[in-house]
This record gives sequence, structure tokens and C-alpha cells, in this order.
Amino acid sequence: MKIIVFMPITDGKYEDDTSLHCRALETYGGHTIYKIRHMIRGDKLSFEFDESEDDKLGTADVIWCPYEDMLVSAVHYSKENNIPIVGHFEIVLPGRVFLDSVDVHWWTDLQPFEENKMAFYYSYRGFLENYLKCDVKTIMGKYHKYRCEKIIGKHIGETFIKPYPFDNKLFDDYKKNDVEEKNQICSIYRPVIYKKTAHILKALSLLENPPKYIIAGEDKRNSVVMDKLKTMVKELNLDVEFVGSITDEEKVKLIQESMFSFSHYGALPPTEAAYLKKPCVCYFEPDIYDRLNDLPYYVQTNNIEELAKTIKELSEDKQKRKEVGEKAYNILINNKCHTHLLKEDSRLLTEIFEKAVKK
Repeated sequence: MKIIVFMPITDGKYEDDTSLHCRALETYGGHTIYKIRHMIRGDKLSFEFDESEDDKLGTADVIWCPYEDMLVSAVHYSKENNIPIVGHFEIVLPGRVFLDSVDVHWWTDLQPFEENKMAFYYSYRGFLENYLKCDVKTIMGKYHKYRCEKIIGKHIGETFIKPYPFDNKLFDDYKKNDVEEKNQICSIYRPVIYKKTAHILKALSLLENPPKYIIAGEDKRNSVVMDKLKTMVKELNLDVEFVGSITDEEKVKLIQESMFSFSHYGALPPTEAAYLKKPCVCYFEPDIYDRLNDLPYYVQTNNIEELAKTIKELSEDKQKRKEVGEKAYNILINNKCHTHLLKEDSRLLTEIFEKAVKK
């Protein structure tokens, strides 16, 4: 199958999930992938291709748009070239919080939000109008589908769960069997505000003898959050180390050395921990549960006292950590969640693309 993929623009430091999907489809599915990065110049859409084979693009079997903000271009290209399209939609956490605030507004107010505050809402409506034009639709889970239907005011029809890829071979190359576990815990993610790293710091401060906490990751676009976290560490007198961005090899070692990790919002960190049979503590969020099922070790959202109790419990009970880690590993390996090793990821995506081609 020949597949046109609309690629997100990234900094290239790490292999993004769409690139992983493409590698899986080429390696295990035997598909030919044409990658497009689209641009808008003035009032016209233009496209840039990774390959110098523009004349072959018209022979593609299907177009895949893996993110909602590229749907307008992907749908346009689909219509112009008469190629079926698989489109995806999801509402990342900051957007979901805004939509919740819109709901709360209408409890007591009779006038709409100010126009400038509604820009986010209107952009999502625009994305959804194009999403409805896709031949096959993928979604993150039931929660996201409900929110989409609420925004658009209509049923969006049949949808399929978009799988999330995990490069197990990369971890196999770096993991070791003789790594000694330290009295430390970790987070490996870009420390944006909605990851709630501050909650972890506060929870650690409630403990008499908290373990060392290592935060790996950085957000160069917004240093304010990191500065606040560092200030908080000093004020609470915690043993916390900020190590910045790390290599894949360092990441595997850090997870193996740590008793457990945290990820209050995100699919990849709990999956990586599960593959190494390590617990990953997460706040319970409905969209995360839709994707990960019981892969993480859940704590009630925003309950910092319960988070502190969980940290203490897992830190002191090695057997419990082992049981939680092995349970997570079995869920991942047996495909009881929607993150998958690359071979299974390719199989699931291929089935979705075949549905579009047959329509």
C-alpha cells in the first residue's frame, strides 16, 4: 500500500510518534510511505515533500492525517487528488481544561464568552468540520469522542482507536539485567505545567524521608515553569536533580535505576516503564485510561495527600513494586491497552487504512 502521511514539524531531537508509525509501517507492513509537510502561503496551500517523487503521489492508496491541526490541508489534498483519507482528532489537556471552563461559564452566565477567549473553541470546531469529511476517523478514546460530539453538536459516526507506538527494539539494545535499583524516583517528560510536577514535589515534602527525585526533560520554549519548580525545590528543601534532556540510553538506565516513575499526563512514559517492568504513577484521567487501561498505577487526580501515601508505599515495598511492574508489562505485551510494540502497531494501522481504501 502507498500511504501519504502528513507529518508534524518537530525539532528532530527525538523520533516523534508519527515517525515511529511510519517506520513500523515500512518495516513490518511493507508499505511505501510518502511524507508531506504542508505550508500555507498567502491564501494558497502549498506542500513540501521529503521525497523527490512528486509525480508518484497521485498513485497513493490512502492519505493519513495523524493530527487534527493538519486536517484542513489533508482534506484539501484528498479532494483534489481523489484519494481516501484517514483523519485523527484528539483534545490535548490544555484544550480540554478550556472546554471544561466553557461548560462552567454557562452554569451561571447567559452571555457567551468574550470573542477573543473563544478563539480556541472556534478553532476546534473548524478542525472538527474537516474531521467529519474523512473517510475513516480515529480518536484517542471514548472520552475524546464525546467531547468532539459535544463541540460539533452531532454524532460523528464510527471511529477507531489510533494506536500509540513503542520502539521496544531501542529499549532491548540498552536495557541491562544487572542494574542496581537506587533510592530514587524519576519523571521523564517535558515539564510543562499540565504534567503537574509541582504536585509531586509537594507530595514529597509531606514525607519524613522522601527518596531522591530526578527530573529529566526540558522546555526551552517556556522556562518559567522550570524556574518555578527549582524555586519550589529550594523552599521545600528537597533532594531533586534536574538533568535536562537525556539520550535514549540514559533514559533506559534512569528508569531501571529508579524504583518507579511519574507521568500525570502522557502515554509514552508509562509504556516505557511497563516494558522495563517498573511502576509508573499517574493521576487518573479518563482519556489516559481510554488509551492505557490499567497500565499505570493510578492515584486520584489532584489528591496530593494520596500521592504522598502512594510514594511512601511503593518506596517501602519492593515486592509491591515488582508486582505492579510485572502487571503493567503483561498488559503491554498482551495488547490489553492501546500502546503497542511496532509490529502490532503496523498491523493495527494497516487494518484502519484498508477500511478507508475499501470505502
